[in-house]
Amino acid sequence: MKNVALFGSLLLIVAILAGAYYFGLFAPSSDALKGRPIDETAMIDLSGQKRSFAELRGQPATLYFWATWCKPCLETLSARAKETPSPEENFITVALEDDPERVAATLARIGYRGPSWVATDGMSLIQRRYAGNDKRAVPFIVELDEEGRILASSYGE
Repeated sequence: MKNVALFGSLLLIVAILAGAYYFGLFAPSSDALKGRPIDETAMIDLSGQKRSFAELRGQPATLYFWATWCKPCLETLSARAKETPSPEENFITVALEDDPERVAATLARIGYRGPSWVATDGMSLIQRRYAGNDKRAVPFIVELDEEGRILASSYGE
């Protein structure tokens, strides 16, 4: 009987650790990821085409992780909609949503027309502290070099 109880306890511990790992409790910080290539994740653009961070290689890029319910995100994207981006700027928004139609409607409403991708696993990207997002918050900005390595990350604007 003790063996069954011990096995049950061990099984519970393994399940808790697996859940903690999946939800990012053991994920690396942004400082630990500097200089490392950004991890790939499943994404599509607003026309439904698969997208990849690998296609950004060859020029620096700024990734702006956001959500349709995030007021500061919408304010920033609305302000950017009024600006004229420089030709060498490579600013990609990555919506952490599971509904591309909602993302497209939100961007249309605020007038933003820049390149926009949708992380098809939605908020789980943030839950796993993707790219060092240890606060699990949006907006979250990641700067990439021309090789797709993480240069810096920050919160806000």
